[in-house]
Amino acid sequence: MKKFFLFACCVAICLAGFLTNVTASVGDASEAAEKPSEAASQYDMDALEAKVEDLVKRVEAAKPTGTAEEMRNQFFALHQEIETVDNEIDALDDKIGSDFMSGKLSWKDYFALERKLDRLEKRLDRAEDRLERTFHMDD
Repeated sequence: MKKFFLFACCVAICLAGFLTNVTASVGDASEAAEKPSEAASQYDMDALEAKVEDLVKRVEAAKPTGTAEEMRNQFFALHQEIETVDNEIDALDDKIGSDFMSGKLSWKDYFALERKLDRLEKRLDRAEDRLERTFHMDD
């Protein structure tokens, strides 16, 4: 019984140490994600972010007006722009992954850029959902 109790205490201490290290490394990673280095600055994230924000604002301002055909045209024009920007995000994601695999990017930079791209892609997805609800259409 004493051996079991000693074993349980050791496991509890090891687990507490492990969780502390994981929490610390996650904190370091999130700090790193916010500050990419100069190697990561070669990717034009600001321009891509501006495109996404502009498109989101236009989707939020969109109002279905006119005939059914005109509303469809409005919907598909904005939807096509969303798809185009989404393809740009995917292409940049592929480039970043390739650069990381070839050693051009550090893990810290790769992680920071991936988080930014994920945020942009989620923002774009929410805009697409809003567009579909506004026009009562689903692609």
